[in-house]
Amino acid sequence: RRPLLNFGHTFGHSIEKCSGYSLHHGQAVAMGMCIAAAGGVAMDMCGEDTFNTIRGAVRAYGLPERCEYDEQRVFDAMLADKKRAGDSLVLILPEKTGSCVRVKLPLDKAHDVLHAGMERSGKER
Repeated sequence: RRPLLNFGHTFGHSIEKCSGYSLHHGQAVAMGMCIAAAGGVAMDMCGEDTFNTIRGAVRAYGLPERCEYDEQRVFDAMLADKKRAGDSLVLILPEKTGSCVRVKLPLDKAHDVLHAGMERSGKER
């Protein structure tokens, strides 16, 4: 169950840092959840239905879903995350609604997930 508690946090903490901590923690984590879910779809770890469910929940609570910060700045902030181990980073990504897994990725692949997540989560569906 622990991975589920960390869902959205790696991206969220980086977004918080980019905001100069002007965003509330929950707002940044909500954006991080949307990025993680969109990245999960891009990696074929979960389906579009999972992304839509997560994004719908974020919307239902009036939380932000799109990260407006520069992708490279967000990634640079991710490099300081406590889940980084040398040239890899552990991300928590969904398999389906209510189920997440820890995925250890090389930094370039973690950046690919961020890119796909920011691009997809920023588009209207």
